[in-house]
Amino acid sequence: MSRRWSLRGKEIAVDDEDVVPAGLPERLFATDRFPCERINMYSTIDFLLCVRDALNGTEEMAMLLRSCFGTLFRFPVRRVLMGKVIHGMLTRQVLTKKKYELWPVFGGNPFRFSLVEFGEVTGLPCDEFEEGYSIDYELPATEENYAYWERLIGPDRDATIADLVAMVLGDTGMPASRKLRLCLIIIVDGVLVPTSQIQKPSLKHVNLVKNIKNFLAFQWGRESFAWAIRTMKPCPKKLRQKTLRILGFPLALQLVAFELIPHMQG
Repeated sequence: MSRRWSLRGKEIAVDDEDVVPAGLPERLFATDRFPCERINMYSTIDFLLCVRDALNGTEEMAMLLRSCFGTLFRFPVRRVLMGKVIHGMLTRQVLTKKKYELWPVFGGNPFRFSLVEFGEVTGLPCDEFEEGYSIDYELPATEENYAYWERLIGPDRDATIADLVAMVLGDTGMPASRKLRLCLIIIVDGVLVPTSQIQKPSLKHVNLVKNIKNFLAFQWGRESFAWAIRTMKPCPKKLRQKTLRILGFPLALQLVAFELIPHMQG
């Protein structure tokens, strides 16, 4: 057992097998053979600015800042580079047998990106899911399950996150409780766990937001990380494609790099 320091300066114990040896493992690509293609990330960080504008100065915004989502509103949104930086890190990683870790290399030194680092930079809860839960589970599209959707969003079952943004910004007379719930859906399905290029509300998330306490207690960090890591560790062939689809919240990888390599922030 050895010791290491977390991103926030806390000393933690790690297994010796987690420590990268002095001689780096094999890289995914040779150092002069990196592909230079484009990443298509479904997460839209600007939706956080929309939520802040919609709830600015309200008790609902104050509650959000105190919640598990509070750290999201302190991100350097205007300075993130997203696709270009993240693609560079994905192509400059060393190979690891661990399914839920990345080891990008910067300046000749690798750094780990795992659920631990994801939770530290996002502040999101990353504990275990309830037994039997799967991120791939979707509620059946029954009339019963759409009943609350119609109360919260309306009759349009093809509504997008952009539609929800227009609703919360445009309807000044909207009840505060409804606006808060719509904003929570925008955060989750537009920023943390979008699963399509045109982001849409998830039926299971809409039903979950009926109870705000349960919604805020959900393990959003683990959910978002799970979606991201499964698409951030593609085979080399996919990284050479003209576009690469990344789900979840891949910005967390850049935020980890920002904390470890401060001069990257410019």
